[in-house]
Amino acid sequence: MGGGFGGRGSEVSAERQLAIDRLFSEFRIPDPDREKWQMQLADLGHQMRSVIRRHRDIVPVTLGPLPVSPVALRFYERSLAVLRAGGLPDDLAVASLHLLWVMVNGFTIHEDMQAAGHEIDRELTPSVGGYFKSLPRDRFPSLVAVADQFGGFDVDRRFTLMLDLFTAGLATRAKPTLPLA
Repeated sequence: MGGGFGGRGSEVSAERQLAIDRLFSEFRIPDPDREKWQMQLADLGHQMRSVIRRHRDIVPVTLGPLPVSPVALRFYERSLAVLRAGGLPDDLAVASLHLLWVMVNGFTIHEDMQAAGHEIDRELTPSVGGYFKSLPRDRFPSLVAVADQFGGFDVDRRFTLMLDLFTAGLATRAKPTLPLA
């Protein structure tokens, strides 16, 4: 989440702190498991998205200074324990948790824009695919080949794909011999 610890402008209003604590209290992060850490991280990503979707007004709050309440600290501790259980170096574990928030918030903002009509209408999307299919194949072979894929967007499937790619990528950087503590 957000910026940094403490510093000027980091005072948190009681309402903001209550909203943050409510958000963080909804997470159920299992005990870290060296064999299942990728699945646990993907589950955490789905939980984060679900919680943010229930509290859409909290997204701007999650973009500010890093919350450090006891409830938030428990979330960070458990999340980082899962990442470290997978053997991620500490710097990558911290960066990964931050990137997970960025991705979840990005999907949430994207969904909000769709709901508000700021994105291509789903009814128009198939005609975009039709247009791509009609392009000259010799000049646009890739667009023509994938034209049917523009017919519909399943945000849930794309979110799951993003988590799969993210966790698989992190696994390539893991060093399974790192201690859990």
